[in-house]
Amino acid sequence: AKRHTMKELLGGINYTLRLPTLKLGLSAVTYIYDKHNGRKIADYNRYQIYDGLWGNIGLDFYGFWNRFRYFGEVSSDAHFAPALIAGVIWGPKYEFEMSLTCRYYDKSYIAAHSGAYSSLSSTSNQSGVTCSIKWIAANNLTINGNADCVRYPWSRFKISGASYSIKARLSADYEKQNNISE
Repeated sequence: AKRHTMKELLGGINYTLRLPTLKLGLSAVTYIYDKHNGRKIADYNRYQIYDGLWGNIGLDFYGFWNRFRYFGEVSSDAHFAPALIAGVIWGPKYEFEMSLTCRYYDKSYIAAHSGAYSSLSSTSNQSGVTCSIKWIAANNLTINGNADCVRYPWSRFKISGASYSIKARLSADYEKQNNISE
């Protein structure tokens, strides 16, 4: 079962500086593979082939001011392909919160172990904006909504050329509470 499997050696470091209203971080990771990446090269994945020694470095921030929280990260891979995500959350009171997140991941950005927000299975080949709201309208009624607009500048699996995606969702969650105690 393990014949022809690729092995990986991984190492990383993170440094965080905490200030009263701001957190700054620096992260770096490197990984090496013992075999050549044998995937078949197609138009949609030609910028996602990597093997041997690879890595990423990123600078991140998180802070707050008044009723705003803001966050983001700028990153680069071993071939200097960029990635960026940034956002702001506004909560004027406990019952209402709204957020805006912008992202850009270069078509050749490779981060094998990333977990950033993405509409694809990888953090590459997209730029987008997401807006979300949460409103607790009553003790037992919560309204959630979001809209996500994404541009894919390069081909994707089974999609030739650039493409776009717009998704929106609105939901109302109602919980009926009973007064029975045990």
